Amino acid sequence: MTTEAAWLLAGLMIAHFLGDFTVLATPRMLESKATGRSFQWIAAHAAVHGALVIPVLLVFTSFGRALLVVAVITISHFVIDTGRSLLVTRFPILADASRKMFWSALGFDQLLHGLMLIWAALYVL
Repeated sequence: MTTEAAWLLAGLMIAHFLGDFTVLATPRMLESKATGRSFQWIAAHAAVHGALVIPVLLVFTSFGRALLVVAVITISHFVIDTGRSLLVTRFPILADASRKMFWSALGFDQLLHGLMLIWAALYVL
């Protein structure tokens, strides 16, 4: 892995962290993800992720190429989070943080997001 690739991936991961685990993930977004209702809040959450990766991508690639990656990251984030929220509504055990299945589902969710970030880095470089 080149230094450039490592910095790009680190920037994408920091953007992901900021979008999922800080105040940028609002209570309404988190509630929507947990209940499987109000998909517009999951869409807003995905849009936050798209916005966060823009400055990172523009350091490494052209605006046009960055725009495509932003679209893929935003859409994939919406699909992954919507899928998880629908699973949680169908299988309530996935919403119980005291159960191992909750952590497995969260880990799988984050793995999918991470794989999308790897794709983005490979596409850009």
